[in-house]
Amino acid sequence: MGGRASKQKGSRGELEVISLLEPWWATFDPTTKWARTPGSGGWGTPESRGAFKAAGDIMTTSTAWPFDVEVKRREGWTDTAMIDGKGPVWGWWRQCQQSARETGREPMLWFRRSRQPWRVFLRADIYPIALATKEQPLVLWNECELRRVDYGSALPECWAASTLLGIKAERFAYGVWRDTV
Repeated sequence: MGGRASKQKGSRGELEVISLLEPWWATFDPTTKWARTPGSGGWGTPESRGAFKAAGDIMTTSTAWPFDVEVKRREGWTDTAMIDGKGPVWGWWRQCQQSARETGREPMLWFRRSRQPWRVFLRADIYPIALATKEQPLVLWNECELRRVDYGSALPECWAASTLLGIKAERFAYGVWRDTV
């Protein structure tokens, strides 16, 4: 799939993620609005994208939202390859980190293949927030396991989106986990 069909699939993926984030975050911040970033974050300079908080694929009006969200709805990867540190997921994670640096937010990568559930990469040091809720990521790597992988500046953990969305939204507001790390 390429060209227009691929763009449409990406747009649908971004709208799917918005439809998951919106009701979850509304339990904490009910007046928040969500939208796809114009041009999927590919407009302007890094400085202007950062100033507008519009570097990722999804924008929000919530000042408490700490994440810069990238969305990838693509084929060509497997769970096994991802766990072994192979495949395109790692390039997406590096892209997500770059985008987050532009806005001064935390990277959050949502990705899935057709007919598969959403997966979410977050920085591994956010994990302590989940310990209080007894939720577990799907995969929590250590640096030794990924020593040959260019994962960028932030070691990730991989969550099932359904598990992540089961954690109270306010636990993530304003990046409060930073005080627990």
